[in-house]
Amino acid sequence: MRPGNFTWSSADRFLLVAGPCVIENADICLRIGETATEMCRRHNVAYVFKASFDKANRSSVGSFRGHGLERGLEILRHVKEKLGVAVTTDVHESTQVAAAAEVADIIQIPAFLCRQTDLLLAAGRSGRMVNVKKGQFMAPWEMAQVVEKVRSTGNHQIILTERGTFFGYNRLVNDLTAIPQMQDFGVPVLFDATHSTQLPGGLGSTSGGRREFVGLLAAAGLAVTDDHAGADAIVINTCGFLAASRREALAVIAQALHHKEQARRRGRCQRVVVAGCLVQRDPSRLLAEAPDIDALVGVFDRENIVQAVRGGRDDTLRRPADHNQKIHTLRGFPQIPDEKTRARHGAGHSGSFPHNEKLIGGDAAADLGRFHAVSQFVRGPERTRTGYTDEDNARLRLTPRHYAYLRISEGCNQGCTFCTIPSIRGRMRSKPLAQIVAEAEELSADGAVEINLIGQDTTSYGRDIGYDGPGQGLVGLLARLDRLAGVQWFRLLYAYPSCFSDDMIRALAGAARFVKYIDLPLQHINDEILRAMRRRVTRRQIETLLDKLRRWIPGLVIRTTFITGFPGETEAQHRELVTLVRDFGFDCLGVFEYSPEPETPAGRLWSEAPVPAPVAARRREEIMLAQQEIVFRRNAALAGRPLPILIDQVDARRRTALGRHAGQAPDIDGRVRLHPCSAEPGTLLTAVVEGAKGYDLLARPEHPAATPPRAPRPVRLPVLEPALAAAETARRAPCP
Repeated sequence: MRPGNFTWSSADRFLLVAGPCVIENADICLRIGETATEMCRRHNVAYVFKASFDKANRSSVGSFRGHGLERGLEILRHVKEKLGVAVTTDVHESTQVAAAAEVADIIQIPAFLCRQTDLLLAAGRSGRMVNVKKGQFMAPWEMAQVVEKVRSTGNHQIILTERGTFFGYNRLVNDLTAIPQMQDFGVPVLFDATHSTQLPGGLGSTSGGRREFVGLLAAAGLAVTDDHAGADAIVINTCGFLAASRREALAVIAQALHHKEQARRRGRCQRVVVAGCLVQRDPSRLLAEAPDIDALVGVFDRENIVQAVRGGRDDTLRRPADHNQKIHTLRGFPQIPDEKTRARHGAGHSGSFPHNEKLIGGDAAADLGRFHAVSQFVRGPERTRTGYTDEDNARLRLTPRHYAYLRISEGCNQGCTFCTIPSIRGRMRSKPLAQIVAEAEELSADGAVEINLIGQDTTSYGRDIGYDGPGQGLVGLLARLDRLAGVQWFRLLYAYPSCFSDDMIRALAGAARFVKYIDLPLQHINDEILRAMRRRVTRRQIETLLDKLRRWIPGLVIRTTFITGFPGETEAQHRELVTLVRDFGFDCLGVFEYSPEPETPAGRLWSEAPVPAPVAARRREEIMLAQQEIVFRRNAALAGRPLPILIDQVDARRRTALGRHAGQAPDIDGRVRLHPCSAEPGTLLTAVVEGAKGYDLLARPEHPAATPPRAPRPVRLPVLEPALAAAETARRAPCP
C-alpha cells in the first residue's frame, strides 16, 4: 500500500499509529511527533501520526473538541511536512472526506460510525487508505460487510482496527481471536491498545484521581478518565482537612458504592478505591461508615495505587527498618498515636504502632487484609533529618498542558491550633533543590509555561534539610528557578507570614520570571486571636510585612485568606478584621467559616467558647462584601490598560477565550474574557481591558501576534518506549 509518502504491509513490519487524542496546537503535535518518530526509527517500526481535528464523541458538552476541520488540517499538514511522516485523522461526515484526503494519508472511520454507508463510500472514493475501527457493538465477522462497502468503490487499501467489544459483556473486553478472523477478509488489522486497556477511575464531575497516580496507572496499562460509565474501577481522592470536605467525600463514596452495586450486575464496575487525606486521617471511621470500599491508599502510599485498582495484591510488605522511610501495614491500619504518645516521643516521633483490633469493630476487623493504609512520621532533630518526599516526575498531569503545580515540600511544622494538616501530612519535608529543578524542567519540556509552587508552608522551604544558609532556602530556590528557560511565569503560593524575611522579598522582587503575586494566608489580624491560633506573628508584624511587600515590589498582587467564627472571636475583634480589609485593600481574598476539628487545640477550645454558625456566616459575608467593593473598583480602573494575558480556554467557533493576567492564579481568582480571540491555550498575548463583568475582566487582544514561539522541546512518552521495544523483540522472535 502506498498512500502518499507512506508504505506499509502487515507482513512487513509493525506499524505504530500514535499521537495526541485531539489537536491542541502545532507545538504539541510537533514535539510528540518528533519523539515518536525517533523511537520508531530506533526500533524499525513504521509510524503514522494520528490526531483528531474534532472529537465528536466527548462525554461532556463542555469538553474541548478541537480546532475544527480547517485549522486542524492545517496543523496536520504542518506536522506531515515538517517531520516527513504519514498522518491520519478521523472523519465524521461524508462532507469532510474530500478536505481530509488532501492532507491525510489514511482516512479513519470512528468505531461508532463504522456501518455508515455514505461515509464508507466517500472514504473509499477518496483514493486514500481507509482505516475502519470495529464498533464495540459488532462481532468481528460482521466487519466483512464493512470491507465490501469500501471495496465497492474500487479501493482495496483497507485496514481494520480491533478496539474491544462490550456487546454481551456490558463493559469493554478484548477477544483477540477477532484479529485473525478479520485478517481472513484479506486486510491488515491494527490493535488499538489505548482503548483496549482502559480501566477508568472517576465519578461524574469528581476528579478521576490525584495527578501523581496517573503516571503509575498509565505505565501499568491503565487509563484515567472522568467518565465513570462502564468503568471497571473508580478512584476517589479525598480531602480530610475540614468537616465539610469529609461530608462531601463520604457522599461521593456512597454514590460510587451505589454505582458499583448496580454496575456489577451488568459485569462492569468491580472496585471502589479511596485515597488521600481522609484515608490518612481517619481510616477506621471511614471503613466503619463505608465498609464496602475495596481498597484504601494513604497519602504516602501512592506507588501501590496500581495494586489497589487491580486488586489481588500480595498480603505482605516488609516494614522498613529506617524510620525516616514509610511505614506499611497490610493486615490493618497503623494506630495513630494519641496526645500522650506524641508528647512522650515528640512531634517528630516515628514508630510502628501495633494493629488495634478495636479500630474497627465486628466483621469489618476480620477483613482488614483487603486494605492497605500507611502512616508516616519523621524522626530526628531539625536540620539533620532528610525526611521522605515523593517524587513527582514522569507524571501525566490533570491540569491543562500549559500550566502546572509543583510541590516543593510536604507537611508543616507551624502547629496552628485550628489545623489538621500536620496530623495528616506529617512534619515538613523539603524536596532537594536538584529534584525541584528537574521536575520544573520536565514540566517545561512537557509544555508548561506557568508553574505554581505549592506546599503547606513554602516560605520555610529548606529549613528541615539544612538548606537555609545565606542565599539558600526559598531565596536560593527562587534564584535557581528564575534561570530556567522556557517557563514564562512562576508563581509562589501558600507563603507563611511569620517566616517571610526581607531577603525573600528582595528575591521575589528581583526574579524576572516570577509574577508579582503572592499568596499569603493571614487568617486574622487581632493579636488575641492570632495568639489563640498560634500563628507566631502579631498585628504589627503583619502590617510591617504588608507595607514592605507593597513598597519593595511595585504592582504586587497580594492574595490572602481569613477565618471567621474562631472560638472566642468577639464582635470587636471581627470589626478589627473588617477595618483591615477596607483600609489595606487586598487584591484577592477568601474567607472561611471556622470548622471545629475535635483533635485540635482549637477544637477543644470550641467547646468552651463557641461562635454560633450563623454569626460566623454573617461575618464572612460582611468581609466578602467589603472585598467585593474593592475588587469591582479596581477592575473598573483597569479600563483602557493593556495587560499580558495567558490563554487558558478557547471557543474557536465563537472566537472567544478565557485567560488570566499575572495577578490571577488558576482556579481561585478572577479571569479575563477575550473577544475576538482564537489564540491557542498557552499563548501569552497582550489585550486591552474594555470593562468588567463581576470579578472577571473583559478585554480585546491588542494584536493577534503572540510571544515568539519557543524552540520545539522533546517530550517524554514513558509508556510508548517499552511497548516499541517489546514489539521489536516480538518481531525478531520465531513463531511458536
